[in-house]
Amino acid sequence: MKELAAKAGAVGVPMAAIYFSGSVIGLDATGITSELAALGMGGILGLSGIVTGIGAALLIGVGAYKGIKKVTGISDLEN
Repeated sequence: MKELAAKAGAVGVPMAAIYFSGSVIGLDATGITSELAALGMGGILGLSGIVTGIGAALLIGVGAYKGIKKVTGISDLEN
């Protein structure tokens, strides 16, 4: 059950970040592009804002997954 909660958080937290971060709130085409560009901070390293936004969403998801595993104690059991 704890592993399921960790995986759900890894998906839900980045989706919430994408949903609320842009100038157009929602998960339609306009909303997703503006929200990914906002998460990507206008493009870092010469890449487009949307590409860096996808990278930021992935990092948020991995961080949420690792954090939930740490809080629930799953990472201690795996070690």
